Amino acid sequence: MWGNLLLVSLLSLLASNAASPGLVDVIYPPVENGPDARTPLYFSLIQSFSGQYVSVYSLPGLHMALDFINQDNTLLPGYSLHYVFTDAECDRKEALNAFHHQVFDKVITNKLGVIGSGCSVSTEPTAAISHYYNLVQVSCIASSPAFRNRVLFPRYFQILPTDASQANAFYAMIRHYNWRRVALIVQDENLFTAVGC
Repeated sequence: MWGNLLLVSLLSLLASNAASPGLVDVIYPPVENGPDARTPLYFSLIQSFSGQYVSVYSLPGLHMALDFINQDNTLLPGYSLHYVFTDAECDRKEALNAFHHQVFDKVITNKLGVIGSGCSVSTEPTAAISHYYNLVQVSCIASSPAFRNRVLFPRYFQILPTDASQANAFYAMIRHYNWRRVALIVQDENLFTAVGC
């Protein structure tokens, strides 16, 4: 746990001190070299470790999963999984910049796919273009109902239920408590206006 906390602090420090914020490449776990080394497989991790929505809390779970997979030689014999991290800052432009940096600057050439971005606002532009580069994208944080559109996002897979899909639960709670007046305050973003409708 302390190791994950230390790595998260280090990532935040690196991102805040970088000449070009968001374009700090961190590879986890470090790639082993040598005659018995397994072939590394990479995926792009574009998350929001700074900005208005911070998704730093998903990192320890991701590290546990990667360590578990990499320690069991029967799961991916001859291969090891790694990610290359870039901060999207929960910003559309920074997410596209991070995606461009990882795809075109050839940080790592053999990427399997993309995890992220760290919020719906920054996930939307990358999910709209990832299929053009033959990359599958998943996010466990983005919850915009717009991602249900398979024409716009053909290779994007949403793990978290959409905010709009939770409307039945809100309605049941309102009925249970016999509330007569309910207000919904939303931010003027595609994500939030779609939920409020």
